[in-house]
Amino acid sequence: TTKVDHLITLFEQAKPHVNQNTTPFKASYTIMMEHLETTDKLLKSHQDKRALEKLKILPSLCVSCHTQDSSHQKLFTGMTRNHFTSDFEYAEFSYATRDYGTAITYYDKFLTTPGTYHSEQATETALERLLTLYVQVDKEPKMAGAYLEAYLPFIVEFPKIKVEVQEWVKDLKTLPDMYVKLLSGEKTLNFEDIEFLAKQLEPRANQKMTPNEEKAVPYVVLRGFIYHYLNQNPKMEETPKLLYWLALCDKKLDYQFYHSFADVYLKECFTSYPNSD
Repeated sequence: TTKVDHLITLFEQAKPHVNQNTTPFKASYTIMMEHLETTDKLLKSHQDKRALEKLKILPSLCVSCHTQDSSHQKLFTGMTRNHFTSDFEYAEFSYATRDYGTAITYYDKFLTTPGTYHSEQATETALERLLTLYVQVDKEPKMAGAYLEAYLPFIVEFPKIKVEVQEWVKDLKTLPDMYVKLLSGEKTLNFEDIEFLAKQLEPRANQKMTPNEEKAVPYVVLRGFIYHYLNQNPKMEETPKLLYWLALCDKKLDYQFYHSFADVYLKECFTSYPNSD
């Protein structure tokens, strides 16, 4: 309880900084505070099992916020591999605290070290994190395709995941030129670019598709574009559309890569921008 109280205090102290930030960042902060306060109440009413389940979700909430920009600023120092029971746990901690280089190193160790136990869920999570890092944070789709392809021999025991990764690799290698130029910075991102890409993907976002028809990569990339543009203080009339497209991305990714804020973004559209199109 004391540690959760301390976390709540730290987040309350951060509120002035949060209020100066983007709408999605504020949404992340609101959800985190509500989550911590609920956890604290559960602990104080001795509902330890339910509180533990809440605590397990915290890293994904952190990640949802941290991947909204391309910052590599480490949030904690002093923790080493010796503090964790597995390479995967240390990679997850490093990922959640923006130590992305270390996260990549230990996801790699987890996936490739002979004799390491791999659960299906942890294997899929590690690969999803790597996809997010290479594409949304580092903006290196070609590198992502090459690196993810190299993991295929190590995941043969999970056929479903292997097929999924093969689809990612294919999509990354054939990513339309416009995406590549925007990711590399060769072309400056503007609202019209996002609108064009979002309208291409919007019909698919509202369709139910088979796993082989799903295309996660474009939505991960678009999500990164929208966050980047929102961090540039867009015009007020652009914001509700950006939030709507962000919600579509989260909905389409179906909670796979992040804690989804789709409902929060849609609510923000209706409450803060009631007269928008």
